[in-house]
Amino acid sequence: MKCNVCKNKKIKLLNYFGKIPRSFDFKKKKIIKKYKFLLSKCNRCSIIQLEKNGSDQSFVPKLKWINNNEPDQHLGELISYLKKKLKEKKKILLISNFDKKIFESLKNFKNIKLLDNKKYLKILKKNPNQFLIQNSIIKKNFNKKIYNLGKFDIIVSCRVLEHTYNLNLFIKNLEFFLKPDGMFIFEIPDSQKSLNQGDVAMLWEEHPIYFTKKNFIKAFQILGYKILSCKRYLYPQEDALVFRIKQDDKNKMNKIKNLSKDVGLGELFVKKCNNKKRKLISFLRRETNKRKKIGIFGAGHRSIVYFHANKLRPYISYIFDDNQNKKNLFFPGSNIRIKPSEIIMKNKLDICFLSLSINKEKKVMRNLSKFNKNIKFYSISPDSKYAF
Repeated sequence: MKCNVCKNKKIKLLNYFGKIPRSFDFKKKKIIKKYKFLLSKCNRCSIIQLEKNGSDQSFVPKLKWINNNEPDQHLGELISYLKKKLKEKKKILLISNFDKKIFESLKNFKNIKLLDNKKYLKILKKNPNQFLIQNSIIKKNFNKKIYNLGKFDIIVSCRVLEHTYNLNLFIKNLEFFLKPDGMFIFEIPDSQKSLNQGDVAMLWEEHPIYFTKKNFIKAFQILGYKILSCKRYLYPQEDALVFRIKQDDKNKMNKIKNLSKDVGLGELFVKKCNNKKRKLISFLRRETNKRKKIGIFGAGHRSIVYFHANKLRPYISYIFDDNQNKKNLFFPGSNIRIKPSEIIMKNKLDICFLSLSINKEKKVMRNLSKFNKNIKFYSISPDSKYAF
């Protein structure tokens, strides 16, 4: 295996998390294909990356109601910055539908363009996910004869970079649209906090790359870029990073050249995951021996990874979710059917693990307690005050 980012061959295997199904495989049948989850780290750029087997199109949901809803409340500052640049007559290219909030705010400026995925990337699917977008970009042979968009001062991409399977080629192909002194702006999730916490639910089959501020800077220095700025935006559980970068001038020293790598962060993550797993299994074994009924509320990608990586099937009796699209479908990779929360009334649940947005936990707990006042609640999110 080569590094997804710098193509270094010295990749260290951190851990094998077992076989885990895709987070969108909600089916009427319980036979689901699973994928090996192998977490590695590049010894050169220190990027932590997830490898899993599967064909090129394996990670595209077939269910129309599944969408990736990315956080965008922090984009106001970036929009203000771009507005200033547009007033300076700078040309800006937004590369995907995940930049739509920016485009809608600035579309009255003639110098901003949202790349037409159908026309330029040949993606026919409406609102394509990040896998399809990055897959098309890394496979495109851009040339002037076909792509007459011109060159841009700024190219912006939100929530796509961490999805790419060949970051080196992804950047190289986008450079076709960038002026020689142009700038990239990337908005990405910050994995630092989740890695420090040993939050195994952070792993997702759609994310082959896990960025932190340090490893992003190190990786892009290797790719020949210098960092103009970095801003972190705080969220419950997973923060966001916005980087402005441009190609490095070889005659000038970059002030951040000697920034240290995230030494040992991947190893710390695996150690904490294993310790948490032992503690969790010990607790669940003790409670099931007391004939306690245990369930999970929230059938999303975090609970799917949490369930399978921790091997929870012997202990979990119920999976609840109030999304009507998921009702009575099998929880991916298991023989448990997903039920609405009202079923808790009939089953006298004793323990409920919460897998949902932290800011919604209190409301859900209050509603579920109406059915059974004796339920004990635990959150799978380390940042929650109800964390297990």
